[in-house]
Amino acid sequence: MNNRSDTVLRGSNDVRERIACALCARTQSVIIDRYGYNTSRLAVCCSGKWEGKRLFAKILLADPYPIPPRFRAPWEPFHRTSVPVRAITEQIDTEWNMTLNMLRLSGGRSVPVPLGRSLAARTIVWEEAGGTSLVRALKWSRLRGSMATAGAEALLKAGSWLRGVHEASQQGMEVIEARDLIQTAIGLSRQKQRNAGHYESLASKILEDWLRERGATDSFKVPRALTHGDFCLSNLLWKTGGKQLAVIDFELSGFRPIYYDLFALIADLRAMLLNPLIPKSVIQSWEQSFWQGYGQTSTEILAFVKALALARVFYYHFSRLLTRRERKGLIGGINAQLYRTFLEGRIITQRLDLPPELAHSHQI
Repeated sequence: MNNRSDTVLRGSNDVRERIACALCARTQSVIIDRYGYNTSRLAVCCSGKWEGKRLFAKILLADPYPIPPRFRAPWEPFHRTSVPVRAITEQIDTEWNMTLNMLRLSGGRSVPVPLGRSLAARTIVWEEAGGTSLVRALKWSRLRGSMATAGAEALLKAGSWLRGVHEASQQGMEVIEARDLIQTAIGLSRQKQRNAGHYESLASKILEDWLRERGATDSFKVPRALTHGDFCLSNLLWKTGGKQLAVIDFELSGFRPIYYDLFALIADLRAMLLNPLIPKSVIQSWEQSFWQGYGQTSTEILAFVKALALARVFYYHFSRLLTRRERKGLIGGINAQLYRTFLEGRIITQRLDLPPELAHSHQI
């Protein structure tokens, strides 16, 4: 990471030239509507037009390119100094090839068509996927009932799409040594309890309860297949008019146990329960629609995914409240303290459905 070299873009003309290079087109034929950094600031994302088509382009800035796991499992320790990286040329090839693989495996459904790439320009271009992000739809669902209905329809299709990709790319089964993984997670949790003891201990309790319910069974098998790697609400777009789903962003795709994608989506939905302005009933209906679309799933995988998703609310989201001041400044820190004082207890018992004695078993 210390040897990283970041590209600095020189304005809109530079952006147009890079996109034109990826398309093997004249610079004058490319029209840019807007561009800006992505959330990680590792790439610049652009939208515009070329030969009558709407396009979306991604210009990678960092070389090597960091690829941290988006939804880290609790037994995976995270060290900021050892984030996995890929050479930028390898990353461009990976995103390009994974897009083509997803197109093939899904029968051409719901995946934006790649239009061009350039290793020299560090750029990949796709047809633009129109529609509303499901994150935005969920946040507006309280005020617009149509958004709630549309999201449920979208997640029904998303579940079906994901199941199709998993089944078409399956490469055998992988044994999940559940007890060993959970015990590792609990051990890591206890190491961090000095800084976030209440939240980490609640995450441990959730995982311990799941182990206890399993009884003597220590392991189970999970299909191994091509996974999206970041299958969350922000990467799912929905066009209500044509009832069209678009799945985007394959930079973290790879072969893994399929629970990884299931965990990512369910964990994202469970995190939305922390926002009291989003109706709980809508979140629950969206989750139900997703599982209905995904189809029959073993009770072991279902319980495993749901326990991991609920635990993540505590070991990741709640724990971040304690560092919000450092990350967001004084106002952010005050807001976090107000949330913890006035909302946290009700969120845990009424929206996450944990018993009061568990929620209050540890004092912060």
